[in-house]
Amino acid sequence: MISFFGTQSVGVKLCPSDDYNDSAASFKEITETYIYYINQIMAREVGFINLSGRGCDVSREGTDEYFKPSPRPEGLELPVVYELVQQFGGLIKYPGSKTMLMVNHEYSVEAERVVREGVVDLVAFGRPFIYNPDLVSRVRNGIPLPGNDRGERVNYGSYETVDEYYNDWPRAVA
Repeated sequence: MISFFGTQSVGVKLCPSDDYNDSAASFKEITETYIYYINQIMAREVGFINLSGRGCDVSREGTDEYFKPSPRPEGLELPVVYELVQQFGGLIKYPGSKTMLMVNHEYSVEAERVVREGVVDLVAFGRPFIYNPDLVSRVRNGIPLPGNDRGERVNYGSYETVDEYYNDWPRAVA
């Protein structure tokens, strides 16, 4: 991809704490593995690295049920105050780095602050964008993002209309 698109047009998403499909690892193994991965990726000067906190057993205000805390397997717990950006961010974002640090939906509530303070370069909203079709207006006007009250998953499927559960989410009233 890099040889075709160029380094600054390529990004990599990493989920160090992911525990889906029995993929959980110990904190020591996560640390060793992802320090190695990040150093290898940084050597290639990609455009961005997206650190996703899926599997961190954290809850952030304003998120939907999909992102509620779920305890990790016994013996593979993370430190009580686990923060991906604190653990790995310095390997990506430092003076002179050509790679931007991006985070996911876990930072929806504090997105403006973490970008303004230079903690990260980019915040991806992903799922919250789907159930907040007016997300840009909400962020611009300081209107809080509500959570997904329609269940754990954003539903795609055969409904009465193509927009049902996709484009029929309520918009903020200023």
